Amino acid sequence: MKLYKILCIGVLAALYLIPSQVVAQNGNILLILDDKVNLRAKSNVDSEVTTILENGEQARIIDQSLFFETVGRKTDYWYKVKVDGKIGWVFGAYTSQKLSANPRILMATYKNTSSDASLHIYFQSQDLKELGWKGHGINTWDFGYADAQNKYSGYKFYTNPNRTGDLTISKYKDVLFEIEWKVAPREAPKNSRELIQKEVPVIVSIKKYKAPKVKTPKLPKSEKENTTGVPGRSF
Repeated sequence: MKLYKILCIGVLAALYLIPSQVVAQNGNILLILDDKVNLRAKSNVDSEVTTILENGEQARIIDQSLFFETVGRKTDYWYKVKVDGKIGWVFGAYTSQKLSANPRILMATYKNTSSDASLHIYFQSQDLKELGWKGHGINTWDFGYADAQNKYSGYKFYTNPNRTGDLTISKYKDVLFEIEWKVAPREAPKNSRELIQKEVPVIVSIKKYKAPKVKTPKLPKSEKENTTGVPGRSF
């Protein structure tokens, strides 16, 4: 009995000391991971700040913005949350839901590759719940900014990165891919004075989508079609 009480006390102490692990088990809860995080009336940086959230506070997720966007150097979704009876929007980069630590799965078709001052590798999704990177087109993901960090798994999505213009690989055009992605700081270009780059979408892994095969159930011998007219016999 004494040992049982000690074990119970130990478990309760662990749950109190590491709330982030408790939060991780509940997908509807996020944890504030920075000091003085703004809770806003709407999902944009120009919206009114209704309250300030402190590091370690928990909030219940109600909704998520359709687009992810770049604010300062951070790139993430906005989350509509409820905390202490107040409802508002918080930027995901300062929470346990941040894209830099929580890769997502995207089903999207490869559209094209082009190069101007930067490389652009465009994929397009038909998912109406997530509409892509704000300012880059509806349902559009541009993975070109993170070319050096992308894990292409043997696929090649451009012809010559040193050339400008259209670099599309035609054999992959409109092919559906399953992409695991997150955001990460873009590697600084050569001779860049900026040591810290903006977060951009990064491919963690990628593969062609293969629809699952539907197996036709086999009928027992007794249920197979009898074409002989003789009970219990078929040829």
